[in-house]
Amino acid sequence: MPDAHCKMGAMNQSATNRRGLLLAIVVALATLPLAALYLLQLWDWPHYQFFPMLLLVVAVMLFQRWPRRGEHPNAPTDAIPTVALALVWTGLAIEAGALALFSPWLGYVAFIVAGAGVLCLLSGPGWRDVRMPWLTLLLALRPPMKLDEVLITRLQRATASSSSQLLDWLGVDHVRAGVLIEIPKKMLFVEEACSGVQSLFSLITMAVLLAVWHRRSLVWACLLVAAAAVGAAAMNVVRTVSIVYALDRWDVDLLAEPGHTVLGVAIFIGSLAWLMSFDQLARFLIGEVTVHRGDYESSNLLIRGWNRWIAGVRSESPRPMAGGSTWLSRLGLAGAGGAAALLGAAAIWLAVGAKGSRAATTVAAVRAPASSVLTERLNSLHESAMPETFGAWERTDFERVSRPRRSQFGEHSLTWTYRTPFGQAACSLDYPFPQWHDLRVCYANIGWQVRSSEKYEGTTDDSERMRVFLQKPDMHGYLSFAARNSSGEAAAAPKLEGDVRRFTDRLRKLVDDPLPGSGETFQLQVLIQSAGPLNPAERDDVEQHLESFLRLIQEALNDGAAPSP
Repeated sequence: MPDAHCKMGAMNQSATNRRGLLLAIVVALATLPLAALYLLQLWDWPHYQFFPMLLLVVAVMLFQRWPRRGEHPNAPTDAIPTVALALVWTGLAIEAGALALFSPWLGYVAFIVAGAGVLCLLSGPGWRDVRMPWLTLLLALRPPMKLDEVLITRLQRATASSSSQLLDWLGVDHVRAGVLIEIPKKMLFVEEACSGVQSLFSLITMAVLLAVWHRRSLVWACLLVAAAAVGAAAMNVVRTVSIVYALDRWDVDLLAEPGHTVLGVAIFIGSLAWLMSFDQLARFLIGEVTVHRGDYESSNLLIRGWNRWIAGVRSESPRPMAGGSTWLSRLGLAGAGGAAALLGAAAIWLAVGAKGSRAATTVAAVRAPASSVLTERLNSLHESAMPETFGAWERTDFERVSRPRRSQFGEHSLTWTYRTPFGQAACSLDYPFPQWHDLRVCYANIGWQVRSSEKYEGTTDDSERMRVFLQKPDMHGYLSFAARNSSGEAAAAPKLEGDVRRFTDRLRKLVDDPLPGSGETFQLQVLIQSAGPLNPAERDDVEQHLESFLRLIQEALNDGAAPSP
């Protein structure tokens, strides 16, 4: 009888494995297209370019921890865990929403949730070992409402402030304005000098992977993440100060290659060494408590609680997961497989057959993300696109600037500088942006104080413009700007009235975010810097020049924008 029972259990386990593998195939068919598209988009964000390493480490941990045959001989073999079915169905429901909105972000979420259900079904009692490695894939998920960009901006400001204080201590003459550090030889953006802000996300990922690899407790893992954040912030300051100091004292430009790459690698290795050292320090401070006095350790609740929840010592006996009625579970499993097959067919049709749809546009943009038609045409503009005399304004300079991809100031800028009766004017064309771009944040980052701002309607059309009143300790600024898409239509600013409306707008953008790098919006701005505030007539003059600026650039685009000879 025992042998017959074992044989029956093995047969049930084999059948469960076959059903699980079939379900894994159809779930992958349903969720992988959008998830892969999301990862392709993610590569365009420098602070998430660690994700290939994340995928590799997760695969290695899953392979190492996957339960081997006979590892849990006393575990149930014929029950389908209820949690597995719940995760699979939840993931498929999210995937349906992702396909309806064609949101790669939601598709990646669906892939993780449904994949967790499949792993739970296939691993059985070993689910406890594989769940945390799988869930670390969430580290590649961008937070909602672009909170990662907000964090980067704040980190840049903190880095600039701390770097300035350290440069003062080192005796380096400089001026800091927001995220700008200016020395006699050069003006540096912390964005350039501290591209190491990316290391914050990479180092936090390394901290989480280290905690999962060594099965650290939650408390231990939180300490590692905190140490990674502190280490990344400190290393960013070291990086920025090193670049400024080398340029000022030794005339060595570490922003140029290969110095920039060597410095970045050296600092990242130093950050990893700090993280590993902190892990060993934590092992010494909060590691397992062992007492060699009979069974005193097992009878002491304080020691057992410390070892379980702080030191992370785990029990070796797996707890079986609850399974529902056998026929009901199998019915739910079959239904999930059918739903996944339908969703997979829909995903393939959207990606391949839906010509002219948002899906087809998104896929095409990922296939050829290097440069949009709009960017190419704007790149062909040159100094003569704007007149030497612009009403009563007289042109004094022209500058073309290229920045790193995904720069908060735009990858490209063309700036025509004019002398006016009431101060210096800068007419700037910045591009590309995926949508309307809030210039107020940029000016706050370079040292201006935004006193007030308001929307107004243009004179050539009814679309919105933005006027902003700026101030520095010794200077006033008046800014007027607008945004256009590739068709010449106005890109509207988001509605700002009310906390509920603001939240719903941000929630909509969470699942309907434009493609990174496929920016189809350009921005035009006119900035006046003067000793005092402008009067109403002078502000009207600035806004009229913005209208002329918009018209001239649009005419140049419509004419094909022939390149400069």
